[in-house]
Amino acid sequence: MNVATLRVIITCAGLAIITAARAIAPENNVIITKLEAAYTIEADCSSAAICVRAEEKRTYTATRANASDIWATFYNESISIDRAKAPGATPIYRAWEDDDLFHSGARVCVLPLKIRAGKTIEAVVKRTYKDPMQFTKVIIASNVPVREGRWAIEIPPALASQISVKALRLPATAHLDSIISDKGAKIYTLTAKDIPAFTEDKYIPSPLAVVPVLAISGMAGNWHDLHRYLHSLVDPKIDEAPAAADLARQLTADIPGNEIKAKIDTIARWVRRNIRYVAIENGKYAFSPDRPDDVLAKRYGDCKGSACLIRAMLRAVGIDGRMVWIGTRDDVIGDWDTMPSLGCGNHMIAAAILPDTVIYLDGTVRNAPDGFVPPSIAGAQALIENGQDGMLLRVPDDPKSHGATMLTGTASVAEDMRTLCGRLALAASGSQIPYLSSITDAIQTSRRDIYLEGIPPGGSRSCHLDSLNAVHSADGAIIGIQATYTDDGAVISASGGAKLYINVSPLRGISLPLFDLPKRRYDAKIPLADDAAADITISVPSGYTAEYATPAKISTHWYDLSIEYVPDNDNVRCRASFKWKTPYISRADMEAWNEAARKARRILTTPLSLSRINAQ
Repeated sequence: MNVATLRVIITCAGLAIITAARAIAPENNVIITKLEAAYTIEADCSSAAICVRAEEKRTYTATRANASDIWATFYNESISIDRAKAPGATPIYRAWEDDDLFHSGARVCVLPLKIRAGKTIEAVVKRTYKDPMQFTKVIIASNVPVREGRWAIEIPPALASQISVKALRLPATAHLDSIISDKGAKIYTLTAKDIPAFTEDKYIPSPLAVVPVLAISGMAGNWHDLHRYLHSLVDPKIDEAPAAADLARQLTADIPGNEIKAKIDTIARWVRRNIRYVAIENGKYAFSPDRPDDVLAKRYGDCKGSACLIRAMLRAVGIDGRMVWIGTRDDVIGDWDTMPSLGCGNHMIAAAILPDTVIYLDGTVRNAPDGFVPPSIAGAQALIENGQDGMLLRVPDDPKSHGATMLTGTASVAEDMRTLCGRLALAASGSQIPYLSSITDAIQTSRRDIYLEGIPPGGSRSCHLDSLNAVHSADGAIIGIQATYTDDGAVISASGGAKLYINVSPLRGISLPLFDLPKRRYDAKIPLADDAAADITISVPSGYTAEYATPAKISTHWYDLSIEYVPDNDNVRCRASFKWKTPYISRADMEAWNEAARKARRILTTPLSLSRINAQ
């Protein structure tokens, strides 16, 4: 898993709903002919000063044949299901289980729907957000097409100037309006027609980054108020961590007192490599961290747990450690100050506050080198623990955190004139370091081998690595590999051996997908957008000479690519470079992307040609 796309805590139920919907393959004749959703913010609720009543009605029809579908609605300890009803349907209530590292305390209510051809059924779900802070967004998407939809959000007069609704990525058929009712309530109303079903195209940044959304902000007031709310969810005894303190003092006992950076690195490194990342989320407790000593005892925790453990350990050795609430790129609705909402955050890290700088520490990236900031949070706005009011800073977008690899090595043609063999060294930097470490340390040997055998020059499926050695940095991170290799299918002989074509393919890890334009609906993001370079020396077999082509270069909106073959005594030197400018591709630009990608693919896979000297 690449660090740029490392899975961190995703706390919004709306995203989970879409995730559930896309996992289902509904019959394509099912349509929601009418959808009506009303969200009413109420005062003087039984369990809280403010709550949100939500009611959604859907009218389904099957246009061609009898069909079945499901309507999945998520809830948790802060969001109750008050009613779930459809003709002939018995609601199913169960725990929601996601894959990978995310273990949610959320539950899902499933309405199994049976729809007769040419008939309609009406289904309704009512919910109550007992904690209004959980009401952060309304997602305008479904797993089936919506012919006509209406979404209304009513804000009481006392909160009308505080709470706002912002539309993100509305389709052309949608219109958002707002009015002040006779009673002074502010009512936002979104109407839309012919909304297509959500289908997860390949390479989308995340569902939340591409679907239409109504973002609700200001429920807590301003960002200072939001910080106070978040801080209220932290255990008051969070600073009672004697075991964490003892460990911190042991780890740093031999480090001179003035070497503050070394102490910070030592503590953060220990947490990253000894606390297993397991995300456990449920309602408001998605923002409530475990006590540091509990995380230490269990040897696992979510991002909040590892962050608070780092914080406690830093404080034990006299360093100002803080909690930091932050959002990962593509998974949040905006910045804390412009859109104060829980929807602006889905992750927690720690920070060391020094007189002249702030050092950000993510405890979830197991194999990261010291000082590493994941690209997923680089440039993000950080809400930092600071008394009652909090503090806003922006995480530096450090170029050193962005991934890059440098492949050097040799290649020679074996006596069979079919096999390419040689030695290689791969050096990693930035986000490629934890990625490479996770691969080389992978429990799943097949996953590891697939990746490693895709590194050497050659490009065939018959490539094998031997004599594999990992190169470690001073802090123990894997920063490179060294190996010998053989590729049984990299050399093609033609014209009775008068011609040899060597598939060098020096940048095999670069992903340049082609998009199916008629079917494509959403923008895209290349997940492994890391730079790559190669410098391969190829031995020319005796009796052959190389045919040199003009160096190839491409410069696009998204990347720069260059590759050249130059003479080097009796050898040929292949030098290649690929540098990303942006991994984001808009739907409107995909035709241009495809054209450039086809050209780049040809350049990257064009073989080196050798001719027999005495061949006529």
